[in-house]
Amino acid sequence: MSTCIAIIGIDGSGKSTCFQETLRVLCEKELVAGIGDGIWLGDKDKGLIELNKIPWGRIKRFFAKLTRKYKHKTFYQITKFTELLCRVKVQNAILDKYNPKFILTDGSPLINMIGWSSFYHPRYFEPNQCIKLINYLCHDKKIPLSKNSFLYKTHSRGIFN
Repeated sequence: MSTCIAIIGIDGSGKSTCFQETLRVLCEKELVAGIGDGIWLGDKDKGLIELNKIPWGRIKRFFAKLTRKYKHKTFYQITKFTELLCRVKVQNAILDKYNPKFILTDGSPLINMIGWSSFYHPRYFEPNQCIKLINYLCHDKKIPLSKNSFLYKTHSRGIFN
């Protein structure tokens, strides 16, 4: 069973540096995967290699590039959250194919979602809807599209403005 470690923090706090150094140290001991701006796999024998042909990897890289272009908070949040969700799909693909001892991620969609919704939009923050999204992100249960109307209502009320 893999241990998943998410490096989280505010922008400019050193997450990427911590991610890269932790990935390097873990790689010297065990099979490890890293999902950040790039996607890596490595162990003490082969070192770290970048995985370019992993399912969802191209989509993740597309949204990562798009995120860096936006200065507007709304566009940044939408593209960053989408890119973080793609990281979850990449993580699942890595688990299925390589089953590393550790999977290290630079960021977490779960933490970003809770932080953005409660901090930036407290008047729209609905804990019961947040719990549904947490369950979905933790793979506890799926949310049918027909039950996601609260997302569209929230968007139409201007949560992303």
